Amino acid sequence: EKDSSMERTFKQKDIDHIAEARLIELFNLVNAELKKVGRVGKLPGGVVIVGGGANLEGIEIIARTVLALNAKISKPTDFSGIIEAAGSPELCTAVGLMLEDMHMTSGNTPKWNLDRSISKGTSFVRGLIDRFKP
Repeated sequence: EKDSSMERTFKQKDIDHIAEARLIELFNLVNAELKKVGRVGKLPGGVVIVGGGANLEGIEIIARTVLALNAKISKPTDFSGIIEAAGSPELCTAVGLMLEDMHMTSGNTPKWNLDRSISKGTSFVRGLIDRFKP
């Protein structure tokens, strides 16, 4: 049973303001990492935004502004046999891992260590999440 005294209503503009502030904070963290490797504003291809967060309205503009780089949202395209839902940004990682698995099982030797890459990526994401915890 729901306790109606605990329900709250928020204005969309307030939620948008909070989301925008967190995105700016996130892209500032990305810039800090780029600064460590001397690449602030120096990624010729810009940045590609994938994942569920890519669906946030205005994320491209915020990324371009904060990072001073081209930014675009990407999604898997041109795949036969993959259901239409796999064409959304939040599934880029899953589709990429499937394609890498197909490549590795076809007898090709991977050029990088998948387990190490996943471990490093997971650690990086956990670190970002921890920075946002109250």
